[in-house]
Amino acid sequence: QSISYTKVYKVLLIPTIPYQPRYSLKSLSAAGGVLLPAVNKVDSVYQLTFPEGQDSASLNIVPDFASAKIKVNGDSLASNFNSKFFRFGVKTDTVTVTITDASQSISYTKVYKVLLIPTIPPPALLASLTPSGGVLSPDFTSYSLSYTLELPFLTDSVTFNFRAIDPIGSTLKFRGKSINDGETTPVIKMGLGIITPVQISVMRKGVENIYTIKIHRPNRP
Repeated sequence: QSISYTKVYKVLLIPTIPYQPRYSLKSLSAAGGVLLPAVNKVDSVYQLTFPEGQDSASLNIVPDFASAKIKVNGDSLASNFNSKFFRFGVKTDTVTVTITDASQSISYTKVYKVLLIPTIPPPALLASLTPSGGVLSPDFTSYSLSYTLELPFLTDSVTFNFRAIDPIGSTLKFRGKSINDGETTPVIKMGLGIITPVQISVMRKGVENIYTIKIHRPNRP
């Protein structure tokens, strides 16, 4: 025709948004345990640290998606119910948790690792042992309990200062008498040519270790 006629069409390009599986955690806890990091939608490895003396725990798990299926070490668990107890010793144990979203024709599963970390009690040992003079042999280490202290000829007395690895939970004794952590001991007078053994006791929750130091002052220069 002498006049053109135009019709405009609009085509909407609609992408298919991938399904976002709902298998994240809402909460994860255990009595006595301190969780790190806090539950989030990114991390899949969590740590639960327990206080000294606790050697077992059960997990309480709540998924974000109420209908998600929970398994703990392969055993099914209802949301917000406690799992069976897991015992752990002096090393870290790992529990495997799976959250499955089965709401679609295809199931989606995410695997979480939960590290159960016990607090290892500090030993009934000294952290340091320092005489006021002389040469201590061998060099002090916490796990060596026997020493010799060689005094110079002109040194006729000596004291000690020592600290426990666990100063709050330990009881210290020097030559059978109680002493505070970090307190200087009474003076030990030494004659010429004399060997004097002294003992330091460290007691913690029924466990005792005794350090023995043989002090020697030579009878001539």
